[in-house]
Amino acid sequence: MRDDARILLVDLSDGQALGIAAELESAGVPVLIETSISHLGRALAHKIKAVVVAHRADDSADEGVRMALEQTRPDLPLLKVSLSSRPSRAAMVDLAHRIRREVFQFDGNAAIPLSVSPTRFAGLLIGESAPMRQVFERIDQVAPTSVSVLIQGESGTGKELVARALHERSSRESGPLVRVNCAALPAALLESELFGHQRGAFTGAIHDRAGRFEAAAGGTLFLDEIDSAEPAVQGKLLRAIEAKEFERLGESRTRRVDVRIVAATNADLAALVRRKRFRADLLYRLAAVEVRLPPLRVRGEDLILLIGDAVHRLNREIGRSVKAIRGAALNRLAARSWPGNVRELNNVLCRSMLACHGEVLESEHLPQWSGSIDCGCLVEDEEALRDMREAIESFVSGIDNDVYRRVIDETERQLFELVLREQKGNIRRASHVLGIARNTLKERIRRFDLSRKDDS
Repeated sequence: MRDDARILLVDLSDGQALGIAAELESAGVPVLIETSISHLGRALAHKIKAVVVAHRADDSADEGVRMALEQTRPDLPLLKVSLSSRPSRAAMVDLAHRIRREVFQFDGNAAIPLSVSPTRFAGLLIGESAPMRQVFERIDQVAPTSVSVLIQGESGTGKELVARALHERSSRESGPLVRVNCAALPAALLESELFGHQRGAFTGAIHDRAGRFEAAAGGTLFLDEIDSAEPAVQGKLLRAIEAKEFERLGESRTRRVDVRIVAATNADLAALVRRKRFRADLLYRLAAVEVRLPPLRVRGEDLILLIGDAVHRLNREIGRSVKAIRGAALNRLAARSWPGNVRELNNVLCRSMLACHGEVLESEHLPQWSGSIDCGCLVEDEEALRDMREAIESFVSGIDNDVYRRVIDETERQLFELVLREQKGNIRRASHVLGIARNTLKERIRRFDLSRKDDS
């Protein structure tokens, strides 16, 4: 038993509630598990914040728990959760989130001061929760090495900050950190962006141009959204990582480069491998070490730190003087599942502070969201546009003419190829999905040499 336990989980479901305990523990919430009502007195002698009873839908044994609490600890809140015979992991996550939301409530009327100087790991990352401490330990473990690292996590969790921390805590700190968003460009442009091209490699290429691999020599190359790379690019990436050599487009000379690879994705690469959308050998090379970033919904202890940091920054940026947050407002923020994670939280706070002209952020200043709307989507769109703009500007620096046609043609080619693959080469269904005439699609197939059979 644990002396620091904050939640007593009474499992009357034959072990089905262990998943709830695991999710709570992963979020940094200590849990004490008891399976016998007769032993509750001993369990309640520990430091308990609340009691949760997990039972089957047809089970009424939790009445004994209620009576035991009335006799020994009537001050403790009692929560009841009903479980099916085989609850899914998603159900466990939802129940754990509900428990944390209902147990760790703030006084709705209190004005809670916001810290303006939270401790940052590597000067970049904020977090004191158990999941984030595991991330920091992992970074410290692998940063000094030169092995490839795959950062996995939902959108908005801070994967780029982890890449920066890995670089700045490595022996390559004095070298460049070069970022490439693999989703910002179609395959042909991405290939030139990564490996560069030789004069005359294609129409309009009037200058030799170095790629990002050469720009990152002696440092770190961060491949963001690596799941978006097309198979042709994946093959060249694999060779560059394995042999540390590549050729520019249109060049026969082999170039060698010393670069550490850090990749990031919010996709399940193993699932993409099974669907033959991602090379298994490339996944093995990229994932020599994995760093998994937790979503904000399991970082309950970090929420107030992240809010304080964002409010302090936004006070400077938008001219506000917020120093505290009302308990009711904090409870509303704590109750959200944050599909857009820290990025969404920052966007919500920005919108809320624009409506706040005092020193305390109130509940009425928060947006009236509903469902699972991702309030961070605008920021994400802006970042995608920025990445696309920067990549195209870099690409056209070595091309004299015909940029518009090349970008549009390459985008069309990949779109048609993707839809045809999804429709298993059936032109009738593919043209319906694309919203164009079959003859138009056939003309594009001939132009781009897609070599698809009309199965209609």
